[in-house]
Amino acid sequence: MNALNAVIETFNGINALRQHIRPSSRIHGIIRHGGDAVNVIPEYAKAEFLIRAERRAERDELVDKVQHIAEGAAQITGARLEFTRSEIPYDEMIPNYTISRRMKANFDSVELHTAPSKPSPGLASSDIGNVSYVAPTGAGSFPITTEVIPWHSQVSAVASNTEYAYQSMLKTAKGLALTALDFLADPELVVAAREEYEAALDKHQG
Repeated sequence: MNALNAVIETFNGINALRQHIRPSSRIHGIIRHGGDAVNVIPEYAKAEFLIRAERRAERDELVDKVQHIAEGAAQITGARLEFTRSEIPYDEMIPNYTISRRMKANFDSVELHTAPSKPSPGLASSDIGNVSYVAPTGAGSFPITTEVIPWHSQVSAVASNTEYAYQSMLKTAKGLALTALDFLADPELVVAAREEYEAALDKHQG
């Protein structure tokens, strides 16, 4: 039994699956362990995969398919499979525009210039999506540079440690504090956010 062969066949199966998933879905994978010496058949191999989708139901379906691929790879190579799922996978964000619009207004009031909220699929992975399934949730981002730069890069790491970034962070904190005060002072605003949340949750779960 060559455990590495099972891992390789799993990758081959996933590559075939990619033809049949939504364009917005992603399956990333790496081999964590592939053996100890090139002239020794690996008795143990380990791979790790990250699966993304626009909706958690789509994500869960993809995870099932990847597990079935790994089970098939184990059968054809004679390997024993141990498949471990993430204990708390990230859910997609259910945006609350009642909250987001109020945040935008307060950001404008402290001269923090951000893009207006608009419906669009989320592309980032964050546990705030899990929060949005249990309570009305507003989210946003703030600029750390005046230029367009790539995320998750050395350029963004450098830009985050600048005076412009720190000033934007302070303005963001002020805007969020003002938003919290608005909801504490206006019960009707709370009701509007809750009603929007309940309608959006029904749509996501329907």
